[in-house]
Amino acid sequence: MEPDERVTSVSDQKHEIKYLLSTDNGIIYVAEDNGKLIGYLKAFGGIFKRNRHNVNLVIGIIKSYTGQGIDTLLFKEIEKWAYQNKIYRLELSTMTNNNKALALFRKMGFEIEGKKEHALFVNGSYVDEYYMAKSLS
Repeated sequence: MEPDERVTSVSDQKHEIKYLLSTDNGIIYVAEDNGKLIGYLKAFGGIFKRNRHNVNLVIGIIKSYTGQGIDTLLFKEIEKWAYQNKIYRLELSTMTNNNKALALFRKMGFEIEGKKEHALFVNGSYVDEYYMAKSLS
């Protein structure tokens, strides 16, 4: 998202987290430093019988904390949770020019399954997006 584009209130965020945790195929893991939120990895699953085994992932790490392995630890926790909850497929997307994210996702075993051209409009230009997934067995 662009700066100032996310305008979720604290109340809205609490509601979203409550809903996520009320499902059996959704979770959020957070990373903290002395009580300060520095990152998260959220998984939210399909709502129908045929796609409940899939979860979409969204990750965010404060820039000053990147490169410290926090993202890797969050992914490992999500995978443990996924195995325990009979989740068989992890999905995510990233801009094709986000080399750091691509390196992380590949390191964690994700593969590119497709590309959506001109999916996003960033800094005055259209950017392609990769769809990536990892199957758990």
